[in-house]
Amino acid sequence: MEKFLYKYRKEKILWNIALVYPEKYSTGMSSLGYLWVYHILQSISWVNCERAFYSDGDIKTIETGRRLNEFDAIFFSISFENDIVNIVSILKKSGIEIFKRNRKGLPLICVGGIATTFLFNYLKYFSDFIFSGDAEIILPKFMELIKNKTNKEEINAIFEDVKYEGIYKSEGTNNYLPYYSAKDIEIPHSTIISKEAEFENTALISVSKGCLYQCKFCFVSRVYGEYEPFDFNEIIKTAQKFNGLTDRIGLIAATLSNHPDFEKIVDELNKIGFKVSFSAFRVEGLTESFLNKIIENENKTLVIAPETASLKLKKFIGKNIPDELIFDKLKIACEFGIKRIKLYFIIGFPNEEEEDIEAIIDFIRKTREIARINSGRSVIITFDPHPRKVIDGVNSPKMLMTLDEKIEMIEKLGMKPKFIQGHRVTDKETLDVVEMVLGGLVNQDIVTLINKHGGKAVGLTGKDGNFIHAKKMLVPSKEKAEELLDIGQVGEITSIDPEIIQHLDARDFIPVVAPLGTDAEGNAYNINADVAAGKIAGVLQAEKVIFMTNTPGVLDKSGRLITGLTARQIDDLFADGTISGGMLPKIASALEAARSGVNSVHIIDGRVDHCLLLEILTDAGVGTMIRSH
Repeated sequence: MEKFLYKYRKEKILWNIALVYPEKYSTGMSSLGYLWVYHILQSISWVNCERAFYSDGDIKTIETGRRLNEFDAIFFSISFENDIVNIVSILKKSGIEIFKRNRKGLPLICVGGIATTFLFNYLKYFSDFIFSGDAEIILPKFMELIKNKTNKEEINAIFEDVKYEGIYKSEGTNNYLPYYSAKDIEIPHSTIISKEAEFENTALISVSKGCLYQCKFCFVSRVYGEYEPFDFNEIIKTAQKFNGLTDRIGLIAATLSNHPDFEKIVDELNKIGFKVSFSAFRVEGLTESFLNKIIENENKTLVIAPETASLKLKKFIGKNIPDELIFDKLKIACEFGIKRIKLYFIIGFPNEEEEDIEAIIDFIRKTREIARINSGRSVIITFDPHPRKVIDGVNSPKMLMTLDEKIEMIEKLGMKPKFIQGHRVTDKETLDVVEMVLGGLVNQDIVTLINKHGGKAVGLTGKDGNFIHAKKMLVPSKEKAEELLDIGQVGEITSIDPEIIQHLDARDFIPVVAPLGTDAEGNAYNINADVAAGKIAGVLQAEKVIFMTNTPGVLDKSGRLITGLTARQIDDLFADGTISGGMLPKIASALEAARSGVNSVHIIDGRVDHCLLLEILTDAGVGTMIRSH
């Protein structure tokens, strides 16, 4: 459901523009820059602007459901380097020639956003025009210049000999585009409130421009120049426009607490009747008064960005905040009632070494301990990717974006994953990272996805309620049958207490379980996820258990899919070596689940579209089904 702040008066439409955010709807509708560009374009009476977002299917506009190739121009709003990949995908899905040199006629492809300042040499291959500057000063001027033009040749002729600030034809080579920033502008704010946005039903308002600090990795100060806090009265006047549309305001700034009237702004918004959400704070300015305001406004998450925990790199990037100061502030925050701490780090700084990554891991361990001791409960620490830009002419840092890259981080620590008979060897150091990744990152990502699609998911680990009991696993050696191998903090399940799962299931919650267990002494163990799933399914007497993998299912020695198996057939496949490696614990747990009363066990390829539906609802299926008989 969407609520619009403004109505736009239209006359004869001369330009139909698709404004595209190269990410999913929920992300794009939480981008203040994207929403503000929409407002600027829609405010032009002879322009019809419609919104579109990246998706796995066809790319169509929200307003009329038209495909992008039906528009006169496509404007992309980009913030990060990886947006380029999605832009290429969107053009391809829309039947539009990717390379500018091969594209004839309209639609015109234009790209704007803060990331254009350093991505020109990539964008130039598919963009007709690149914008580098505030939309308020660039877009009205650009649209007026092309207002009565009907083809690309006429448009290109306008810019042949005359240069306009912030508007670039995609020609030549530019490592860095100057950014043209406006002064005394209207305060950017949301123009559409959406229930499906990441910031659900929240009106976003910018409270300042630029940043007081000059951190070398950050483009905010380089792009916007001098720090400019917006006027208190104008901020409040802007917020009052949302009376009747929403009761929540999100304040946006590089560092909110730098605004001289920050507390006054929050107090006044609360007085009017708004709850307030906050983007980010500099930890040095995090006072008890600020913390009170965070809690009073029903915010349980504190977002801070140490960027690095290495003293060497702190000095290099110009953000030399002592760890002890951060820990002191986090301790106070936990005591005040903060339940979730989100930390932003950058992986891939120039001259970054193994010891610098180790410092981040150590920092996270200390933070978790502070949270555990001072809040009386576990606090999720989110280790998020934070894409950044060029650092004084040095190439962009590598970004931590996928689970594979998170595992690479473990490898940099000298903890490269090692497998014995399909089980990951896990020492105590690695277990800390595994808990962080499985219990914090992956588990919460899945919970969020389920909830976004209408489910009611709850994230658990086997440690919660002590419902997965385990002991240390010892694996028989292949070379010496009598020898047992210690593979570290890897657990073997001794029992499952299903009570917590049954309580959740009875209330229609969907448990999402990270496979960690504990023994009687409280020692934690990493447990193979397939084994945990099979055991839980058996205890619950589930109708089905489905293992989603990155393989088609069980293959014979010729590489052909085996669509059905019984216990006896599986024993034969174990004996002749057809089933080996990572498939060993998967098939063993599948077989045990079947023998424990689960009616059927399915091993399917999670990479296949609609694989669950195909396996369950069609006769052919897409994987291997295992029965006990």
